[in-house]
Amino acid sequence: SDKFIKYEYPGGIEDPRIVELEDGTYVVCYSAWNRDVCRLSVAFSKDLIHWDKQGPAFLKAYNGKFQNLWSKSGAIVTQMVNGKQIAVKIKGKYWMYWGDLNINLAWSDNLSDWNPLVDEKGELKYVVGPRKLKFDSELAESGPPALLTDKGIMLIYNGKNALDDNSDPSLP
Repeated sequence: SDKFIKYEYPGGIEDPRIVELEDGTYVVCYSAWNRDVCRLSVAFSKDLIHWDKQGPAFLKAYNGKFQNLWSKSGAIVTQMVNGKQIAVKIKGKYWMYWGDLNINLAWSDNLSDWNPLVDEKGELKYVVGPRKLKFDSELAESGPPALLTDKGIMLIYNGKNALDDNSDPSLP
């Protein structure tokens, strides 16, 4: 048992997205599911076998405002370094796309404690959301780690077609 079991049991963990750091350490963003709330969580490893869990990514952000927020699917922004995707800082901060209804952004100084991007009212500010009559009319979910290129950030994401009049009728 560990100190984060209350976030992971009895549901489990899922949706891992692993990136390497410049020093060879790995960080994984995963969904901790206790059958009540799914929480985006973080862990580090030197060998991909032994993991040091850090707990929910948004636990400390904004004085705990988002500690019980349904959150998952964290895709940290990376760049190619010697043929590997390595986590990259942009303007001095790490960035991550996350979410499975709308895709949001969060930033971090240490890759453990993440701060969701919010608007002037303190509400989540999403960057990709469901689009009427498109493949992602029901939801948009961040996919693998994002990649910083010379043309901008490439984000691959999952979409789900709605079952109502908002759906893309050409898709099942």
